[in-house]
Amino acid sequence: MFYNSEPEVQVEIVKAVTAVLTSIIAIIGTYVGIKRKRRKNSNDEENDKLRLIYHPVFTRIEYNKNTIRNCFEMKNKGKEILFKEIISKHLDICRFFLKDFVKYVDNNEDIDYNQLENRSVEVLSKIINELNYFYISDTSYSTEEKKVLEIVLEKYQLWNSHRQSIAVDMIKNVCGSVFYPDAYTKTVTILDIFLFLITDVVDQSDKTLNSINGDLKGLVFRGVMI
Repeated sequence: MFYNSEPEVQVEIVKAVTAVLTSIIAIIGTYVGIKRKRRKNSNDEENDKLRLIYHPVFTRIEYNKNTIRNCFEMKNKGKEILFKEIISKHLDICRFFLKDFVKYVDNNEDIDYNQLENRSVEVLSKIINELNYFYISDTSYSTEEKKVLEIVLEKYQLWNSHRQSIAVDMIKNVCGSVFYPDAYTKTVTILDIFLFLITDVVDQSDKTLNSINGDLKGLVFRGVMI
C-alpha cells in the first residue's frame, strides 16, 4: 500500500502503525495482567482461609490440659486427683465434639445459617450431656467414685450454666447477624465463643471446689481419701 508514497512518508506511516500496535499490545498486556492479578488475589483469598480445624480453640484445649496436668495442685490430694480428672475429661469432650463440628462445616460449604445455628447449639448441648453422664457406664469407676462424680459435676455444671446460656445467645446473634457475611466467618466466631467457655474451665473448677465444703469428706476417689 506504500508503493506510490514518498520514502519519507512510508517511514512515518510505519512509525505510526508501530506506535499504534505498541499501544494496543501494551493495553492488552495491562488488561491481561489485571485479570491475572485479580484471579491470583481471588485464589489467595481462598487459600488464606485456613481450615477450621486450625482454630485456636484446639490449641487452647491442649494448653489447658497441660496446665492442669502440671500446675494444678491442692493440699487435699484426693480433691486434686478428682478435679484433674473432671477438667481433663471436660476438655477431651469439648475437643471431640468441636472437631466433629468443624469437619462437618468444612465439608458442607453450602450450609445455611439456620443449620449452622442448630448445629452449634447442638454441639454445646452434647458437651454438657456427655460431661454429666460419661462416668455412669464406665466400669473403671466404683460405685463410691460415681457418687463422688455425681456430687461434684452437679455443682460444676451449676457454675457452667450461666456461661452456657450466654453462649447460646451469642451463637444465635452471630448466625442472625449481617456483620458476619458468610458461614465461614460465623463459624470462626462461634469457635471463639467456645474458646471463651474453655478458657474459664479452671476458674469454674475453683468455684466448684469452694462450694463443696464437706460434701466429699471421707469418700475415696481413685484410691485416695478426699
